[in-house]
Formats: sequence, C-alpha cells, structure tokens
Amino acid sequence: MDMGCHVLDRIDYLFGPVVDVKSEVLRKGGDGEEEEGSDPLVEDYVSMNGRIGQCDWAVISSEGAIVECLWDFSPPDKNNEKNDEDELIITGTHGSLRMAGMGAGLPIEVLDVDGNVIETIEFEAPMHAAQPLIQSIVNELRGVDIDDEEERQQQHYLGKSPARAENAIRTSEVLDAILNSYYGGRHDEFWTRSESWPGLYICDD
Repeated sequence: MDMGCHVLDRIDYLFGPVVDVKSEVLRKGGDGEEEEGSDPLVEDYVSMNGRIGQCDWAVISSEGAIVECLWDFSPPDKNNEKNDEDELIITGTHGSLRMAGMGAGLPIEVLDVDGNVIETIEFEAPMHAAQPLIQSIVNELRGVDIDDEEERQQQHYLGKSPARAENAIRTSEVLDAILNSYYGGRHDEFWTRSESWPGLYICDD
C-alpha cells in the first residue's frame, strides 16, 4: 500500500473523504508459509470499497459516490499471464474519465456512457513526477509567488500547495481501516519489537 496511498490522496483531494471502508487483504505470493504465531507476511493484494463523505473542499460535489479500488501486486499463477494495469476511472452520469492511477505516463481519456473514447487529453509530464508538488510546498514555506505566466508554466506552478496535513491524516486513517484486519491495527505496537522488523539489520561488530 506504499503506492496506493497516492491514489487515495487524489480521490480525497478531488472528491472528498473516503468513509465506510470495507476491504479484503491477502498475501497471494508463494514465498513460504507463515508459521503459527508469526507476524503476517507483507500483503500483495488489496481490494477495498467505500463511499465519499461530506466535505467543503471537493473539486466535484460527490457525497455518497461509490469508491472501489484494487491493488494486485501478486505474482501471476502458473496458468495465466498477468497484465500490468495502472488506471483510475472516474464514472459519472454522462460518461467517465480514465487516467493513470499512480503515475503520469498516460493521457487522460474522456469516454461516453457506452465506454467509447470521445476525447484524449495529452499533456507533457514533468521530468520529475513529484517536482511541481514539492516546489509548491517550498514556495509556500518561503512565501514565494510567481507572477510571470511563462515562468509559471515552466515550473508547473500550482500556487498555494494542495498538500495539507489534514489530507495526509485522512489518508492514513483510510489505510489503517483497509489493513486493520490483516495486520491487527496500530495497537500492535510493532515499534517496541525491533526483532520482527523486515529489512536489513546494521549491527556493530
């Protein structure tokens, strides 16, 4: 879910908070069986659904809209090849938008109610995907504003940074709700038992 949080951030920013979260979290990869009483292996399959709650910041009024997400990083099985897909589809009453969910490598497609592409919106992705957002945070912290329109476009100027702590907290709470049944929630206090942490140990000789 280290990548899934970015999709949830985008949904929160555009439409509002994700509430009433239900999920299925699995480990489908075959890198060994869990021993009884051991910590769970890292998940590689997450399916969740919820709805958009009430807010006063949404770009599009969407309270009550359904949210469905699937993150599947599990390896393909022996009989079927797996197609890599990265899509965010926003469906309305008169059509839908289809774009990359976790990257900026695809154009935005506008589809009619029958799913036919009626317009493709091309754009030039920044050399560094996170640069515009990071720059907007730095500019706001430094009190910098850019008046020149050409320079605004060159720097992908966003004005006031859209990144707020409240948004990050809401996304973290959604992640907790998604993963709670698998990992057991934050009450587990994993930070108190370093022997169970995954990764490389660097020890003094």
